[in-house]
Amino acid sequence: MKKVGKDNVSWITKSRFQNGSPVTQAVSRWVLSEEDLLIHVSNKIVQMNDVLEKEKSFLGRLANKFTGGDLNSIVFDGLVIQQLHDVVGIKTPIPIEIQYQYDVDHNELRGLYSRAKKNIEENTPQPKVKETVFPPSVKRRR
Repeated sequence: MKKVGKDNVSWITKSRFQNGSPVTQAVSRWVLSEEDLLIHVSNKIVQMNDVLEKEKSFLGRLANKFTGGDLNSIVFDGLVIQQLHDVVGIKTPIPIEIQYQYDVDHNELRGLYSRAKKNIEENTPQPKVKETVFPPSVKRRR
């Protein structure tokens, strides 16, 4: 895979075009809510943790070889990468085209995920808790 970026050290590389069915292409263009975006990214990170854990044993390395588990990067749709950068409020290191998939370095992704999670938690208003008012005929047990 060729690095895409002016400095040739970008941590995002263009991987492949999604030339699946029209349904697959339409689903890849759905904009995720902020909560769904965090869930999607965290699930990919958990999958990467499993691949890294398997790498510690011979049978795990063999399983990774057969399943194609990459130790350096995670594959994401361009739209997810763009949304993640928008939530954090930074510019993507390379121009992102949403119809492509990209290999993203998992270490950089973890940092970006933690920043996005922090931004979402800070900007999400906390629900107000209402006090429970009991009618006079109801006595609370102690």
